[in-house]
Amino acid sequence: MEPVKQKEKVCILASPETHVIAEQYRTQLEGKTVDIQYQLAENHSFDRVYKIQTVNNEYKVVEQ
Repeated sequence: MEPVKQKEKVCILASPETHVIAEQYRTQLEGKTVDIQYQLAENHSFDRVYKIQTVNNEYKVVEQ
C-alpha cells in the first residue's frame, strides 16, 4: 500500500485590489492546495508563498 501524497500547500498574498490577479494565478497551480490571504501568519504551514507586487505599473507574482 502506497502512502497518500500530500498536495503542496501554497499561499498567494494579495490585497482586495489584487484578489482577481491571485484568482487568475491560482488556475496555473493545478494539483496544489492554494489559499489566497491578505496577511500571512508568522507560524504558517505553507510550502510556498507568493506575493503579488506592482512593478512598472504591472502586476507580478513573485515567490517569497
